[in-house]
Amino acid sequence: MTNESTTRTLLMIGQSHRTTPIALREEIGIPEVEAENAIAALAETTGIMEVAVLSTCNRTEIYAVTSTDYEGGVAMLEEYLAGHSARALPEIAPHLYRFEGADAARQLFLVVAGMDSMMVGESQIVGQVKDAFQLAGDRGTTGTILKRLFHHALEAGKRVRTETTIAEGAVSVASAAVSVVRRVFDRFESRAALIIGAGETAELAAKSLAQFGFGSIWITNRTPERARELATRVGGQAILWEELSARLSKADAVFACTAATTPLIDVAMIRTVRSERSPRRGPLFLVDLAVPRNIDPAVRDSDGVFLYDLDDLQSMIEQNQERRSLAARQGETIIDEEALRFDRWLLSLGAGESIRLLRHKWERIHHAELDRIAKNLKPEERERMARFSHNVLKKILHGPTVRLRDVAGMKRNGDPDHEKSLRELFDLASDEDDS
Repeated sequence: MTNESTTRTLLMIGQSHRTTPIALREEIGIPEVEAENAIAALAETTGIMEVAVLSTCNRTEIYAVTSTDYEGGVAMLEEYLAGHSARALPEIAPHLYRFEGADAARQLFLVVAGMDSMMVGESQIVGQVKDAFQLAGDRGTTGTILKRLFHHALEAGKRVRTETTIAEGAVSVASAAVSVVRRVFDRFESRAALIIGAGETAELAAKSLAQFGFGSIWITNRTPERARELATRVGGQAILWEELSARLSKADAVFACTAATTPLIDVAMIRTVRSERSPRRGPLFLVDLAVPRNIDPAVRDSDGVFLYDLDDLQSMIEQNQERRSLAARQGETIIDEEALRFDRWLLSLGAGESIRLLRHKWERIHHAELDRIAKNLKPEERERMARFSHNVLKKILHGPTVRLRDVAGMKRNGDPDHEKSLRELFDLASDEDDS
């Protein structure tokens, strides 16, 4: 990571459920458990000044500040994703989206507001964004721009949720998955559900199952303590990881949501489960809420088994999102306002050098004149004069400073030469020659 150049380009590159099928998301995506290593690798790349990685089941987005232009910065991030996925760049490039400056900010604002989620308005993403920001902060890879970006994004998301109805009745993908499964059962109190995992998604699924009155909720995790803690919170039963196969034969619905990078349930396991399963239990419903997937897609071809993954759920969910369209339009108006506000701040950073030169020039004149006039004064008189002249100087410089920042914020509106004119007006280019 470098801080040598004054050129700073904010950009982002990403892929999500909107652009990439799940099979490719598994390869391109950066699992949450690998996010820290990804940040470390990106931060060591020459030209990357700041970086943060947002990694969830449905998206991977890299936000970076580079010392290069847009094309150079995007090329670096594309190269990283291609190397991470072991796929040739031409294969993954059509599935990536790329934004610069205010457009990059707008994308993060949409994400935090839940407007780019599979379930519009869901709130789980807020915690995930906070975690991504915290991780980058802990690694020391955030600076002036990314800190402002993430804080502004959280404020924008809060404003959308407060000023619109987008979050009213919002549900998570996990609870939507439970709703899909419960449609096939007539008596919930006699049904058993098995949850594999004990994280936030697992907890959301478990709470939905309890709400709908499933008779038995079994929870298993590689860390037994986490399974027991979640079971206690939702009124379920923790089972040992070693009991997974045995419980599969007795379950009616299974929800898999772990960070495992290889399938936990494969065709061979399902074959064993079917041989042990009572025909009276009916079909087994499997819901894979993980990326990478926890259940081998080949399981779908097994008799007596119905498998849903996130792509399957997305098509079902989209049919029920019409009622949120008005709130989403209102939210976009807010997001556009906030993105414009961020853009003005981002552009104002370009005035920093002119402001520094202006203040430095006038401070030198101030000290030179003070030394000339006050050299015969008593120390206390000189101090009073210095204080007086300094306050006058601050007031004189206030107007030009504000104007320089305003001019910087106008650059994208067709006024690129004002800052140059002001430098010439105050002879800032020859500051070092001033005496």
